[in-house]
Amino acid sequence: MERDKEYDAFGPWIYEIGGEYEVPKLFKNCFKENENYLILFKVPRNIERRKASPGMDLYDFLIGACETCLYIWRRAGKNVIEKRIDYGDILAVKDVHALLRGELIIYSDNESIKVVYNTVSEEIIMKFINIIMQKAGKETRNLGTDSLPVEHVPGRPDSFDFLFVNLFNKISENKPEIRLAAYQPGLSVKRTREIRQKLKDKNLIVSKSAFITGSKELIILERKMSYRKKATEDLDYSYYYMPYGSIKYARTDIFDEEQRLDSVEISAGNNVFGFLFAHGNQSIMNLVRALNELNN
Repeated sequence: MERDKEYDAFGPWIYEIGGEYEVPKLFKNCFKENENYLILFKVPRNIERRKASPGMDLYDFLIGACETCLYIWRRAGKNVIEKRIDYGDILAVKDVHALLRGELIIYSDNESIKVVYNTVSEEIIMKFINIIMQKAGKETRNLGTDSLPVEHVPGRPDSFDFLFVNLFNKISENKPEIRLAAYQPGLSVKRTREIRQKLKDKNLIVSKSAFITGSKELIILERKMSYRKKATEDLDYSYYYMPYGSIKYARTDIFDEEQRLDSVEISAGNNVFGFLFAHGNQSIMNLVRALNELNN
């Protein structure tokens, strides 16, 4: 009996197509075989290995990045839905890490596409995001903001987050030109009913955040703060990537005067991303001014 190679290799891992890793049989009749792919990979279904069986369709997505566009093929039962996205239509990318659950979200003006994956394959996802930013980021810019030190000092709550140091260094492996332009340490927020409602209304969370400038994009790191008996860092964190050409505006507003909290909104097309920061954080104010000068 012939072995089912797809079943034998199945697990939580994303595989790049090539060598022993083939295009899943469900996608073979629809993917563009003659395209020059910068990367082509398959994303497995989120099921346990013991629930898989030979002959099953075991992959939810086949994703390819070409010279001019992305192709995303998604399993829908026994059918495949194809989506083609020009790089010029990509306004932002968000990559969420919640322990082993990863969510890659690609934003355009009219929709967002979410790909759920296991974070054991984060290197392939980061490679994919770097390709998107290289192609979507048409403009090379130097925002002229100050460069803050990327350094964690134990015992200092206003120091750069240790996790962020590691994430910054990981990004810099492929983008050595990046700089830390602004940073908000953890916030101590009294979560009254009014504050909780205001956070919900404005789609904000209490978090640490770091704003990193590359040559073609703004990169934001966010780490949620959990509140039980006291504020602690959450294990979840996110990356945001926005090509400079997609940023329409950045603006700040007073969030809560009594607790001296402000908010910053950054618009990538019709998509608005917001973050809390402490009133008087000059590095964030400087970054906002620099981002608004992009359109002047």
